[in-house]
Amino acid sequence: MNYHGVLKKMQTELGSPIQYYLVFKDDFLNVNQLLDKNLNIYFEGYQCLNCGKAKKIYRQGFCYDCFYEIPQAADWIMKPELSKAHLNIEDRDLDYEKAVNALTAKDIQDAANKYLTKDYFLAILKPEDK
Repeated sequence: MNYHGVLKKMQTELGSPIQYYLVFKDDFLNVNQLLDKNLNIYFEGYQCLNCGKAKKIYRQGFCYDCFYEIPQAADWIMKPELSKAHLNIEDRDLDYEKAVNALTAKDIQDAANKYLTKDYFLAILKPEDK
């Protein structure tokens, strides 16, 4: 069997044992089924997780241009104390930054209750634009 696609962080499904999946554009692979089996992985090139272009990856799966432009890779994502949205100072996208900073513990709990259940987990990596 052959699979072709971009390697990304594996998705998981809570269970006993936990299930691990490699998700590709049109298919997925249950990695648990590969335990104790021989596996060949071939590098074919780079692809930015944001723009999809075949450009060398700089950090976090993004090409150099995207890493320095998109709000999802801004410094305040990893270090929230660096955010200046509360001062109306834009880093990359003030509306995006304010929306992320406005999330409350209840918002996160509600999302967890909606998307994380005992036997099911749904991850949305790139939500659609409104």
